[in-house]
Amino acid sequence: WYQRRVAVPLVRYGAGILNWTAQELRSLDTKTRKLLRINGAHHPQGDVDRLYVSRQLGGRGLQSIEEVVRREENALTTFVKNSSDPEIVRLKEFFVEDKILLGEEIDKEIDSLQREEQRRQRWTGKVLHGQFPRQVQPMADPDSWSWMVEQDLKKETEGLLIAAQDQALRTNYIKHKIDKVPGSSPLCRLCRSHNETTDHILNGCPKLSQTDYKARHDKVSAAVHWSLCKEYGFDHSSKWYEHRAEKVLENDSVKLLWDFHVQSDHVIEHCRPDLLLVKKKKVPTATLR
Repeated sequence: WYQRRVAVPLVRYGAGILNWTAQELRSLDTKTRKLLRINGAHHPQGDVDRLYVSRQLGGRGLQSIEEVVRREENALTTFVKNSSDPEIVRLKEFFVEDKILLGEEIDKEIDSLQREEQRRQRWTGKVLHGQFPRQVQPMADPDSWSWMVEQDLKKETEGLLIAAQDQALRTNYIKHKIDKVPGSSPLCRLCRSHNETTDHILNGCPKLSQTDYKARHDKVSAAVHWSLCKEYGFDHSSKWYEHRAEKVLENDSVKLLWDFHVQSDHVIEHCRPDLLLVKKKKVPTATLR
């Protein structure tokens, strides 16, 4: 927020007037990224191009100082060359002689969109960092990145999630295949039977299936249970993440079962739904698996 609302406008104001060198502008971008790394907002091995892609497209929404200044210089050149104001027309030749108008004629909006698309294509085209966006692209929609747009997470938490998506975390597989650490093994340090990738740690390790994975799954179900308790008048905590689900809750309107074995006339393999809401009036029963 500070970078977009305060820092960038301050530099942009003098663009086209102050003679910024390319090295000075790149140095500012480098210092910005260094501050992000120092404060835990950007992983040292995270993708740089993704930083400058808008949040609506899955990036971090950072603005490149170099691109902003060059765009303003070009916009100033475009304005002066196309202006019909008599005073500006008389000054044009002096601007050219003194090499003040060094930019190119552009449309600012089109230039901004084109540069962002170039960044996005470079990001998604990378073998490692572009793996996640390529996987989610067929099913992604604007809501897929709403958590990025809303910015409800701490900068450190967001930085860690982005690092995991960028395959920047130094898992055993990355150390073995990318870093080429001598004597390293790509296998998971827990199960020792699969490559230790980010995807494996999050969803595929058999050693975590009945512990961490189940706890994560139950936490999501507990949030739904908390909402149902609020709706149907059962006792519940003030915050959803402090809620402890009861096995059976019942009142005059509904019965709410949590992780409860359901008896049936026929053999059903999956007969223990996470949540079962039985309405006592003659309406359909809702089941969450």
